[in-house]
Amino acid sequence: MVTLANKAKNKLISLLRNRVSDPNSASRVGSQWIYPDKPRVDLTKNSYPRIAVIDENEEREVMDVAGNTAKISRISIMLYIWGNKDDPMILTISSVAYEGQYLLDYMIELIKEEIESHISDLRQATPYLHDYRIVREREIPDDEGIGRIIKEIVVEFSWE
Repeated sequence: MVTLANKAKNKLISLLRNRVSDPNSASRVGSQWIYPDKPRVDLTKNSYPRIAVIDENEEREVMDVAGNTAKISRISIMLYIWGNKDDPMILTISSVAYEGQYLLDYMIELIKEEIESHISDLRQATPYLHDYRIVREREIPDDEGIGRIIKEIVVEFSWE
């Protein structure tokens, strides 16, 4: 079943694919680097950085406002930016070299800037997304020991 949260996730993926340039496009096999799920663990150095976009939850609240029923709905979407810790890639972007954790931090800032700059693109069609906010931003430990650096950012939108 396709939920509104899933549609919102797909809208965000589309926005990021259209607006965020792949910093590793010269070395990557294939054109995609932003996915609707987590990456496989058997990837090579040139497969990074990667972005995974996952819909976390959908909340709805019904309220009575001056005798009218109003629905307030929120959608949380998790974005994971993956890098290779064991063999970190150095990418030069606008004459600045980024490596490992610094590359992922750069990517997070770029993602936030693109969402903020193009929020109007997300307001078009169903679901009509607005009221963007960052819920959480953190580094995730490599519990599986697969040599990956993982940063997570959770964003929330209201929708109608």
